[in-house]
Amino acid sequence: MTDHTADAPRIDTSPDGDGVILHLPEITYLDTQTWAVDIGLTPAGLAALRALLHDDDGPIRATDSGRKLIADLDTNTKPKRTKKPASAETPSALAALRALAALPQPVQPHSGHRRGIWSLGARNGYSARQTTFYALADAGYVKVHHGPHLSTRLEVTATGRRRLTA
Repeated sequence: MTDHTADAPRIDTSPDGDGVILHLPEITYLDTQTWAVDIGLTPAGLAALRALLHDDDGPIRATDSGRKLIADLDTNTKPKRTKKPASAETPSALAALRALAALPQPVQPHSGHRRGIWSLGARNGYSARQTTFYALADAGYVKVHHGPHLSTRLEVTATGRRRLTA
């Protein structure tokens, strides 16, 4: 048996030579009564397992119909939707800029929310995604000050105030 990394799936020949042993490190659940197994393979693990099936010298080989099925799955997979990058000119970004400008400067956002959301003024104040505020900063409308101990302060610039009056 060759030495493999602990995270990679591998196929080894059984010690008696009658079969194979499939090593899948990402098994998260195994029911010994029904032998049902929950395998949470990562994309890297699935790619390694696929490479093992395409290895013509390995103990398990994919049949022609299996290779056709893999090729069909590859062609039928839908591309993942990509999120649009945050823009400083969207209505939600301009609303965040208005809410930020209405508060005494500089404003310390509260980031106790999940998924990267900052609230302004108070924990129940106006809230928007961090990416929206960083898009405003990239456009020059907001200055983001990062202080010690993960403190952040937001301040509306003169350009941002001109944008609000335009």
